[in-house]
Amino acid sequence: RHNVPQQDSRQNLTLHTRKALISLKSALPNRAQIHREVSKLGILGLASAYSLLGQFKQADVYFARYKKANGNNATYLNDYGFSMMLRGNLTQAEKLLQRASSEQPGSLTIQNNLAALRRLKANPTGFVGHRPKRGTSSF
Repeated sequence: RHNVPQQDSRQNLTLHTRKALISLKSALPNRAQIHREVSKLGILGLASAYSLLGQFKQADVYFARYKKANGNNATYLNDYGFSMMLRGNLTQAEKLLQRASSEQPGSLTIQNNLAALRRLKANPTGFVGHRPKRGTSSF
């Protein structure tokens, strides 16, 4: 008879533990959700990396893949706008970065990219990413 109350309390504890685990699992994203988010960021990261390397054709492949899956969200608009800035397409860069800023006005990254764009427009040869044409010298 002493085992019966212990067994009941163990069953209650097990039941409460299961309920707590179920609640916890439902609050956390599942592996597939995490994988999708990492994949999204990975695709956009590849696009940005190719842009920084000046391989814009390859960057566009990944930007297109990201856009198809996620649309024109602020992250895409910012990264693609920065890519346009690296390409020297300042008009397109400004449009994209302004749209990103209107979708996510508090983003420091977007504001920093807009500031870099303003500096570039004011002094095109003073930009860090600027590469002089062959046969020219900055000396």
